Amino acid sequence: MMKTTGAGLDADRLRLSDGGGNPLGIAVLLAVTAFVSPLLVLCLSTVLFAGKPSRKMAMSCAFGIAVSMALVVSGIEYRHPVDMTRWMAECQFYTGKSFLSVMSSSNADHDGLIVWNVWCWLVGNSGNLALLQVSGSFVGFGLTSWVVMDACARERTDTVAFIALFIFVVLAVHMQAIVAYMRSTLGCILCATAFYIRRSYGVKDSILSLLLILLACGIHTSMVVAFALFILQPFIAKNPKSGALICALALAAVASAATFLITSHVLDGLPLVGDAIRKASVYTEGTGWDQQQAKDSLAVAGHVLSMILLGMLLLRTFLTSQNDYRFPVMLVMSFCVFAMEATLVNVGNRLIYIPLLIGSTLCLNNEERKALSEQRWPLLLDLCLFVVAALVCLLALRDFVPSFNYIGVAKYAVFYPSILF
Repeated sequence: MMKTTGAGLDADRLRLSDGGGNPLGIAVLLAVTAFVSPLLVLCLSTVLFAGKPSRKMAMSCAFGIAVSMALVVSGIEYRHPVDMTRWMAECQFYTGKSFLSVMSSSNADHDGLIVWNVWCWLVGNSGNLALLQVSGSFVGFGLTSWVVMDACARERTDTVAFIALFIFVVLAVHMQAIVAYMRSTLGCILCATAFYIRRSYGVKDSILSLLLILLACGIHTSMVVAFALFILQPFIAKNPKSGALICALALAAVASAATFLITSHVLDGLPLVGDAIRKASVYTEGTGWDQQQAKDSLAVAGHVLSMILLGMLLLRTFLTSQNDYRFPVMLVMSFCVFAMEATLVNVGNRLIYIPLLIGSTLCLNNEERKALSEQRWPLLLDLCLFVVAALVCLLALRDFVPSFNYIGVAKYAVFYPSILF
């Protein structure tokens, strides 16, 4: 069995304390308290982990954050259409239908997405469409928090570094991405989690990672890029720089060829091929929403800043964490995102949260941070990362927040029982 190497995998760092208290009891206490004040539990979970960082505490606190955010979004009522309202309409399509109806969808592009269709079927037949955003937020915020906290526990990161990184991830993987977009972002989070927990390439150590990536592919088609990387990961790890360049060039070539075939209509008349090309046109020409975003100057600015943010994070990890087992994944996925942005419409942005989340955990290594503490450039680069992430988040929320009853949701976050009044 070939073992991965790099920062965070040596024996000293893996001999972590269990943390005081009963992790299950803490998780239950946080969950119960969340029904009183989700905002209080969000703060408590962060403070509890910062005070006693351990892998067990990471699971308990991430669970508390997951429950809290699920409760917060349960009170969202949309004032105008967003992605989530379209997904709720898909759930409504399955209301009263048999389970076999999951083989098709109200959206023809989702006919083969079995995981997504089953999810929509369950929500549609539950009688409460809000369960879609509740369950999505629970998984999305929970896994994101766990990855960051578990990485901090493994790296024995100090409190200041953890708080700083946690705020950065909240800004980079923002609320709109998880709640409103949900499908693509949740797929990215599942894939990032899969790559994070895959520390060796043996069959036994890869099963859970493979399962997570397959689930992601069943939620959003673009996650097949992550599946391809999962298969090639053992080979790319040997020479990540060349692997990243080859993958990016290959992806750009395929995307460019697909764009040519679609725009030229050369193969439109062929059976099956024509249908496949018409479906692929969604990614080359973009959906109506993609075209609308392309005309919005602030949306374009947010899009460009997202790419800049990823580029800066890639530079940060390239200069400090090349020997870490996560770096090849970060490098290849970043190059793939850039290649897709250059050849397709808005598809790279659907995958960007994979390298962002993985790359964030690479900024935690205490030994590397101490070695760089006397130099100014790491601090300046980290400060720039924060500023750009904050701008990306603000530009995203400017559209999202006015789309729902944000004043009511703020009240529920402070005192959840007010949702009953």
